[in-house]
Amino acid sequence: MISYKAHISNYGWMPPVFDNMIAGTVGASIPLEAFQIDDLGEAGVGVQAFAHVQDLGWSSGNILGEPVGSTGLGKHIEAVKIGLIGENADKFDIWYRLHLANFGWLEWSKNGELNGTVGGNVQAEAIQIQFHAKSDNITPQVDSDFTYKDLTPQNPPVSNAPNILDRARQDLGYITGTSEDSVFGRRIAGEMAGDWCCYAVVCWALDAGLNVPVTGYVPTMKSWAEENGRWTGNPQPGYFVLFDFNGNGTPDHIGIVEEVHASDCVTSIEGNTDQGSGIGVYRVYRDYGILGYVNPF
Repeated sequence: MISYKAHISNYGWMPPVFDNMIAGTVGASIPLEAFQIDDLGEAGVGVQAFAHVQDLGWSSGNILGEPVGSTGLGKHIEAVKIGLIGENADKFDIWYRLHLANFGWLEWSKNGELNGTVGGNVQAEAIQIQFHAKSDNITPQVDSDFTYKDLTPQNPPVSNAPNILDRARQDLGYITGTSEDSVFGRRIAGEMAGDWCCYAVVCWALDAGLNVPVTGYVPTMKSWAEENGRWTGNPQPGYFVLFDFNGNGTPDHIGIVEEVHASDCVTSIEGNTDQGSGIGVYRVYRDYGILGYVNPF
């Protein structure tokens, strides 16, 4: 019998529950921040689980006995996907569903399918999980409209929208002098929002009539691109270029490709960078630190 537990805001880890029981809360508006599957009760079967976390995007894969999501950050889970691994994985099904604020219980997903929402900042509050042998022919169903939705705001078509590069060039020379505040961060987040390279790219894309995630967190842009077939190693003018200057596989800076010199060498327009005159928007030649590219078109 599967054993799992929930980590909820203000309370921490709750006691373990078992097959199909509710982990978390319902009706109390308390965010689900993490969950952990401790045991499946079957040899030769393991779990690989992911969580889409508020502002952070998709987590890495987790296995039995490891938390999925985040703790201590005050960030709620928005979506999950749980799959089975191991030599006997093909003999079993794992079913799961989230309880979301404003939506209630979702329909069941299974074996790595998505469950929840992204792009709408909708908090999950509880999770249910079932684990059965395929030979049992169990298919749980509820009266729910969906298992997963992308709620990323879609912008109305813009008549004669300027090219994204033309829009970005208009801000060349903008200098704020700080990484903490910019017109771009205030426009998207409504406040002094901190590191603003991604906010700048999002503003330029929106002004060009493109539908991209409205986010200031570069890894979220990468996750969106991977999930939608937009992640590539072949740059084109107007593509987003993501950098990993720390060398840890997680993007930490973003710009827009203006000119392609090679697959790993471009001239880009970037915000929140310093080229000697203070932190601002610059045209930069980059032949290092490039992690990949996003096609926003």
